[in-house]
Amino acid sequence: MKLNYLYLLISLFLIACGGSAPAPEEPKEVDPYANMTPEEQLHHRIQEGMKEEANDTLILDHVFGMSRMDVVRYKNKLVKKKKVYGVYKTKNTRVFVYDLKLPEDGKVRVYFDTFYHEDELYRIECLPKIPKKSSDEKVLVQTLKLFKKKYGPPHVVIPIEDEDKEGCDRHIWVFQNQQIELNCDGKEMMIAYTDSVREQALLDDL
Repeated sequence: MKLNYLYLLISLFLIACGGSAPAPEEPKEVDPYANMTPEEQLHHRIQEGMKEEANDTLILDHVFGMSRMDVVRYKNKLVKKKKVYGVYKTKNTRVFVYDLKLPEDGKVRVYFDTFYHEDELYRIECLPKIPKKSSDEKVLVQTLKLFKKKYGPPHVVIPIEDEDKEGCDRHIWVFQNQQIELNCDGKEMMIAYTDSVREQALLDDL
């Protein structure tokens, strides 16, 4: 009887030990960018992004590849919808602007500048007007908060080369062929949308 009881205890002990065995660890994901510099990360992400399906729609539903005439017509439609409005920078120069609402500075006017390669839109630069009581760096910090909510953390942050020089780190997102960048230079703050494929074609033509 005692022997049977001993066998029972041993069996229960073995079952308990087997049940408490640690589960095998899941393999950890390897970060392919871990040993790269920010510049190398950006280059790699751009190259990989260009292999994916194109992401041509950007701010206010502009589309990479639009002609100059397409952009003007589209902006006139946006004016009618009151999403942008035209202002005269000089007596004969009319530019399009939109309003950006910042967390601290409130509503600021943002100017468009468009760039083309072979009459195809490949880049839009947006320049917020810096409020008198603010600065380009403060506007960038506020804009960065808004963009993080929309896009998540930047994929790449490139520090300024000279810490004694005015300016900001470059904050960049890469979605397929589209790059979105925030930066400042001590005077202006810029939001840029660039088509990597058309930009590469432009560089190849130089």
